[in-house]
Amino acid sequence: MNRNLTWTFVLLLLAAVIMLPGVAFSEPRDIAEGAKCHLCGMKVDPGSAFSAQIVDGGKMLPFCDIGDMLYHYNKQEEKPSEMYVRDKQSLKWIDAREAAYVKSDSFSTPMGWGIAAFSDKAEAAAFGKPMTFDEALSAVK
Repeated sequence: MNRNLTWTFVLLLLAAVIMLPGVAFSEPRDIAEGAKCHLCGMKVDPGSAFSAQIVDGGKMLPFCDIGDMLYHYNKQEEKPSEMYVRDKQSLKWIDAREAAYVKSDSFSTPMGWGIAAFSDKAEAAAFGKPMTFDEALSAVK
């Protein structure tokens, strides 16, 4: 009986940890229709190749433009735990810190930052000079 009680406790504790917001199980979330950009207040197109999001402490902050997210990041003293951008080619969410970025006038982005993200550096190179996350942060200062 004591053994069953111990397992029940362990399972309940594990379930509670999994359900806590902001735990190590963060992942990109769907941006709701009608969501407003956390930086500029403009409506976010959830399917745009240029939308981005920060997930921090269980809360998701949507951005209409990758540049808006990068600009917001630069201004934060406490850096967010998770950030995601869309791969320009597949539109899949990718880790913003791992993406290759290209800044180009040929990208018509919602706020005019002209920055696109790619999961593959070689694909990014087809659109211009690839930048790292840190280089992209410098491009929006």
